[in-house]
Amino acid sequence: MFEQKKYSEVIIEDQAEKIEAAHELINEIIADQVKIGEGQNAEIFFSGDQARQDFCVKQLKESPARRHYQSIVGEMKLQEQARKLGVRVPQPILALTTEEDESFMVMETIKGKSLYEMVAQKVKPPVAYDHEKYWGMLDSMLKRLHDERIYHRDLHLGNIMIDFESGDPVLIDFGWSAYVPGGDNPYREINTNISHQEDFPNDDQELRKCKREFAQYLTNLDQ
Repeated sequence: MFEQKKYSEVIIEDQAEKIEAAHELINEIIADQVKIGEGQNAEIFFSGDQARQDFCVKQLKESPARRHYQSIVGEMKLQEQARKLGVRVPQPILALTTEEDESFMVMETIKGKSLYEMVAQKVKPPVAYDHEKYWGMLDSMLKRLHDERIYHRDLHLGNIMIDFESGDPVLIDFGWSAYVPGGDNPYREINTNISHQEDFPNDDQELRKCKREFAQYLTNLDQ
């Protein structure tokens, strides 16, 4: 379906053999969407065929909904940079944008849940989950990103997942992320054209908040 439109795409170099499958998946979710997640700026879909659910498609919502959201290509490149730094993220495959401003990213499906979903659904952590190890890994992930001047800027329980097989953390949704050169405030952007200042949540503060909230949830779960 999207092949009937003009489009451009950027492919992660070592994922080129998955292009055909990625295109098929985008077409499939356009025709018959199976939603597995949703945020303020995007929705996540995967195939209704269980054999094809190793990968999913992120589709940005219409432009008016994208408050300070970067392009899907920019998001994918930062997500891939994070992966190369050893940060556990969904492996991106490709980003595709049509002339009608439809934006898609095909990436790995994480076999787990976000911390928000776990709290909302009262799901117990997997046996492999170790509280101190898990949050220590997240601290390490953020340090690796910050050492390279990459900032997530949208950390909350909905953007941190638990891989149910390993019990390890996974960072998702790099739509508000940015590479910020040294000396600049990574959590403030000023648009001089319209005299507008945008402030983003501080990664370290938000991670501490998430840790407190999830620890309280686990305490309540045991009572």
